[in-house]
Amino acid sequence: MNTLPNHIRKVFVEATYFSCNRRKLDAQKLQNYFEINGYEMVNSPETADIILLVTCAVSLNRENESICRVSDLKKFQGDLIVCGCLPGINKQRLELAHDGKSIPTSDLSTIDAYFPTMRFKFADLEDANAYYPTYRKIFDYDFIQAMSGKFQSVKNLSFKYIITKKLPGFVKNLYNRQSTAAEVFPIRISWGCDRNCSYCGIRSAVGRFHSKPLEICHAEFMKGLSSGYKKFEIIADNVGAYGADIGSTFPDLINLFLEAQEDYSIQIWNLSPSFLLKYRHDFAVILQTGKISGIHFPVQSGSDRILKSMHRYSNHSKVAELLIWLKDEFPNLNLTTDIILGFPGEKEEDVEKTIDLIRKAYFKMVDIFIYYDAPRTPASTLSDKVPHKVINQRLRRVAKALEDMDIAYQVS
Repeated sequence: MNTLPNHIRKVFVEATYFSCNRRKLDAQKLQNYFEINGYEMVNSPETADIILLVTCAVSLNRENESICRVSDLKKFQGDLIVCGCLPGINKQRLELAHDGKSIPTSDLSTIDAYFPTMRFKFADLEDANAYYPTYRKIFDYDFIQAMSGKFQSVKNLSFKYIITKKLPGFVKNLYNRQSTAAEVFPIRISWGCDRNCSYCGIRSAVGRFHSKPLEICHAEFMKGLSSGYKKFEIIADNVGAYGADIGSTFPDLINLFLEAQEDYSIQIWNLSPSFLLKYRHDFAVILQTGKISGIHFPVQSGSDRILKSMHRYSNHSKVAELLIWLKDEFPNLNLTTDIILGFPGEKEEDVEKTIDLIRKAYFKMVDIFIYYDAPRTPASTLSDKVPHKVINQRLRRVAKALEDMDIAYQVS
C-alpha cells in the first residue's frame, strides 16, 4: 500500500510549450503515475508539493525555454524534479540553474527511487495514449507561458507572415488545442534512437532503441478504435526503424492496423527518408488504402554534401524523386518536414538546394531548426561554423521562399 503523508500531497506536471509529442506522452504517463498512487493533481505550481517539468532541448531556442521554465518554477515552494531531454543533453547547463533532482528521458522509470513507497511502479504502468496539454486554461499562468514561448519562436519571421498566418492560427488554437488533442489517439511504437546524426543530442537523452511489442501496439490501436477514436498518430524518434530488434518491420505494424475496417485515419511522425525509400513498395500499397492522412518526413537538407556531414541519407535526388512521386500519386497526403539551417560548412548553394527540394515536394509545413553545437556531438567539433548573422540572413531568405510558395513554417 502506498503511504502518503498526513495530507495528500499535491503534484503539478508541466511540459514545456514546444515539447515534442513523445515528451507529452511522458508527461501524461507521469500524471497517471501520481494519480493511480493517490496523489492530488493541481493546475498551478503555487499550491504544489511536487513540481515535475518535462523539458525539451532539441534546439537552442527550446533549451533556452526549458532553462527559463526551470528558473521560474524554482520560485515556488514545491520540490522541483526536472525531466525530459534537457538533463540528458545539457546537464551541465541545467545544474547551473538547478542543483536539485533531475531525470533524463532514458531513465524516467527511475522516478520510483524518489518515491519508494509507491504501490504502482512507473515501469509497470501502461504507456499513455493522450498528449499532455502544454497549457490548460486561457488567461492564466499556462496561457502566459504559452504566449512567451510562442512569440520567442516567431521573432525571426516577417511581420506580414506573423500578422496574416501565425497570429490568427495561434488565437484559434487557444480555443481548439485542447479539443483537437483530445480527438487524437497517439501510439508510441518504440523508445530511443538507433541513428547517429552528427548534430543531434537527442540520442544521448532518449537512450538505446527498443521497439514496443507488436501485439501491444495493436492492442492500443484496437483500444482507441473501441473508444471511438478516428484519428491516430504513430510516433517514435524514428518510426521507420520499428521492429528491427524484434524480428518485425514498420510496414508489418501498419498493415496489422490496416486490417481494421472501421473509419479512421493515421498520421505517421518522423519517418526518415532512408526508411521510406527502403519500404517504398510497401508504402505504394499502404497509401492506396487512403487511411494514411499524413507523413512527417524530416529531410533536414537538400544538399548531399551537408547530408553526408550530418550522417544522414545523402542522395537528395532519390529523395526528391520519392517526394515528387508521393505528391503526384497521393495529392491528399499531408507531407511535413524539418530542415536545419546553419550546419557547419553550409554554403549559399546548399540553402538553395534545400529550397528547391521543398519546392519539388510542396510540403504543407516546414519546421526550421537553427543549428547549434549540441554538447558531445560530432558536429560540434567541426571548425567551419556559420556566423549567426549569416544564419539569420539565410533564415529570412528561406522564410521568404516559403511564404511565396504559401507553405506554413515555424522556427525552432
